[in-house]
Amino acid sequence: MKRITPYIVSILFMLVLAACGGQPETPPTLPPPATSEVAPTDAPTDIPPTATVPPVATEETPPTAEAAAPVAPGICAQFDPTLLELNTQGLAAEWQANCVPGTEAGADGPMLSGLPEHVQINFGNLSPSSRQPGDPVLYIIPAAAYRAQWDEAGVPLVGEQLDALSDLIARAPNAVRPRGMPVLPLEEAGATNDLAVQGRALDFGTWSGIRFAGRFSQGPTPITNDNLHYIFQGFAGDNDEFFVAFFYPVTTPNLPLTAEEVTPESIALLESDPIGYFDEQAAALNALTSADWQPDLDLLDELIGSLTYGGDESSTEAEVIDPDNGGRPSSYAIVTGAAGVNVRSGPSTAFTSLGVAPLGAQLELVGRSVDGNWWVTPIAGAPNGRGWVSASFVDAFNVNALPVIGAPPLPTPIPATATPTPEPANPFISFWSDRGTIDQGQCTTLRWSVANIQAVWVYEVGENFERFPATGDGSRSVCPAQTTTYEMRVQLRDGSIVTRQVTVVVNPGNVLAGSRWVLAAFGNGQPILPGQPPTLQLNVGNNAQGFGGCNSFSAAYSVNGPSQVAISVSSRGFKTCGEELDAQENLFLDSLNRTTAFDLSGNQLTLRDAAGQELLRLIGR
Repeated sequence: MKRITPYIVSILFMLVLAACGGQPETPPTLPPPATSEVAPTDAPTDIPPTATVPPVATEETPPTAEAAAPVAPGICAQFDPTLLELNTQGLAAEWQANCVPGTEAGADGPMLSGLPEHVQINFGNLSPSSRQPGDPVLYIIPAAAYRAQWDEAGVPLVGEQLDALSDLIARAPNAVRPRGMPVLPLEEAGATNDLAVQGRALDFGTWSGIRFAGRFSQGPTPITNDNLHYIFQGFAGDNDEFFVAFFYPVTTPNLPLTAEEVTPESIALLESDPIGYFDEQAAALNALTSADWQPDLDLLDELIGSLTYGGDESSTEAEVIDPDNGGRPSSYAIVTGAAGVNVRSGPSTAFTSLGVAPLGAQLELVGRSVDGNWWVTPIAGAPNGRGWVSASFVDAFNVNALPVIGAPPLPTPIPATATPTPEPANPFISFWSDRGTIDQGQCTTLRWSVANIQAVWVYEVGENFERFPATGDGSRSVCPAQTTTYEMRVQLRDGSIVTRQVTVVVNPGNVLAGSRWVLAAFGNGQPILPGQPPTLQLNVGNNAQGFGGCNSFSAAYSVNGPSQVAISVSSRGFKTCGEELDAQENLFLDSLNRTTAFDLSGNQLTLRDAAGQELLRLIGR
């Protein structure tokens, strides 16, 4: 891994110390340096520390260069997120490093939250404001400022967690404890860490950390793929001044997808012996290989290990653009960025830097970008004679009449090497069921295997597929009550979608399963006593239950063909409710035991004996 340049690291470390109260009483004056002809290179001065807003023009007298010197700039005054490099290993099509403003330390409802100004790398949703809970995210946080922020709030938790992580990483363990791991930032660790598996130390040469797969929970709940993450905690910089945290959702086919799929045996163990349950689950998950997870945990190790800043080390300095400060044009800007501001060939960090205008420099302005986030300044020798500066690093004056100037075409990227890109492997997609035809009340298993794809979902046709993500190779037990078609949706690496379908045919078997009935009449004409009438509930699984009018009862039943049924009352209560009500209950239960046939017509069920005589007539409810 290429290391962060010592020059940048030393500056950042001094800035962090300054933010913690170590700055001099009088900030040093930083006049514009003299012009020097050197090779241009980007300065970390283009990405604003907050969401970019259109610049506000003012007619006030501009500040002098001395007054523009910052007192205690945050990490983003010197750390340019656009210089971060990351290889996502094909797991994310897009990512973006963003400078995020600090937030006050304290309680946000029941949760603790608060961060100093920091860098956040977002995947897919490229803006921190659009990130959803559980989305992948990578933090780069100035550790000293983070500790000081919470110490000043009277909460030593962050400092204690940083110390615990530092000690743990220094030991470079081959495994981690199965729960109770220290995790930061607090925004991501919103509850107790009750699972930590597949843990190991990662040494990237110039920086290091520790990773594991885990989750956070408010109480003992079944372990499933829901809310399970790859978690990395580490430190970078010559003096470990940057805390790095990475969270990425992971799954394994060895766990149920949701709590609804957890077996009754696991639920019983969780309720009777929670510690035993978690130890058993941790042991099973630690026995897996990295490839048993999706994504592969080793691939995520490579992703975080590819994080570098600024490319190769170089002793060259940025070319200083020396504007003509002899007179004051009608529209102008004063550079306020602590390290100056890059003057680029277009209104984006994708354009090359023409040089750096130093802190306090005055720039003539002749136009603005369409979105109002960049100013245009005349530069001799530049394409079209123009340069572009970020509005977030200058104060602009008298700009209301400036015209909008269109951006030049983006430069065509030049490949770093001529090494040919290997052809992507062909996708593999397979979807099937163990049994294509079942009887009503039976189950079958859906199975699938996919490779060289981006994502997969398995769901019943008609359902919202986004609720049913799946892993590359997996299975799911289904027990449809009627003929049902299931679909597997696959997103290929080029973003296109393909689907496969499997239909499970269900033979009508027990047409009474899942029905509930209330007595409407006795076959012998005996009237039903006023009050609560007897009821019968015929469940899936050939068991039944009901109310006889005085006591509850349980029964077994079996259906044979379209009209034959046998019912056997197996247990009942022994409460007495008076002679008449007790006699009615006995007649109802005796009639159930004598039943051998049924007629089902709409919402009416008629039970008959072996001679075909009507015993009971019931109405569905």
